Amino acid sequence: MTITDNPREQNQNILNYASEIAELIKTGHAARRARDAEVLINRLLDEFEAHVEDENAYLLPHMFQHPNQRVRETARHSQAMLNEMVPQISHWGHKWRAANIQRHPDKFHSETRSVFMRLKAQIDNENVSLFPMAE
Repeated sequence: MTITDNPREQNQNILNYASEIAELIKTGHAARRARDAEVLINRLLDEFEAHVEDENAYLLPHMFQHPNQRVRETARHSQAMLNEMVPQISHWGHKWRAANIQRHPDKFHSETRSVFMRLKAQIDNENVSLFPMAE
């Protein structure tokens, strides 16, 4: 088991929940299945929060101790980007409860698309740059 196994699994879980939410939106069923969307949002939030906590507690401190400055700088940059996303993801997740999704499905769609684009960019960066350095 490597130090990146858990964060990689968490990232995959986040992407899976995001895909399920995106599928509800794409098929036009978000308003009708708003309760399902809310459940998926809660799962995504829980996984994201655990991911941030784990990276800040284990992976990033490990990388901050690395003798290579590039590794330390990459870790700092990733931490800054991830921590910048925390309030945005949290706000999005707590805003979009079932009743709000039902009332404003188009706004839910546009805000969700924006959040997911940033989230995917962060996950791609971690998978391509951060995790290989840590390994």
